[in-house]
Amino acid sequence: MKKIENRGIDQGLFLEIVQAMDDIPVVQSTKMRIKYLQAGGAGVEMLVIRDFENSRGLLHGGLIATLADTAMGLSMLSLNIRGLTLELNINYLAPVEIGSRLTAQARVIHAGENSLVVEADVYDQRQNLVAKSRGTFFMKA
Repeated sequence: MKKIENRGIDQGLFLEIVQAMDDIPVVQSTKMRIKYLQAGGAGVEMLVIRDFENSRGLLHGGLIATLADTAMGLSMLSLNIRGLTLELNINYLAPVEIGSRLTAQARVIHAGENSLVVEADVYDQRQNLVAKSRGTFFMKA
């Protein structure tokens, strides 16, 4: 298993996030894993398996949205902010084949009093941009 990179957040918070990620059922079933955490940012990786196939033999877009949403959630957690997704927008830019490895790179772009705006870019293993996503999140105490 590859090491998760801590890019400068508090070590206690880092360990708390990593442990919590391991306990999330959708993360377990999709086998997502954190690549890195930094203040206001996160990278999450997912191997595209046949179970995620759509009727055309490609990755179902809902899994890309799940990967992006997860990375965006982790980018908020890296700031010790918990949030709930209010709105999620995604643009699919390229098809993804089974067997691909995707990486979502998320970053908080605005943190207000009650809400955050977060973006995520999703890349395949050749660093082709396959999707762009933006979400609005409600800050939860």
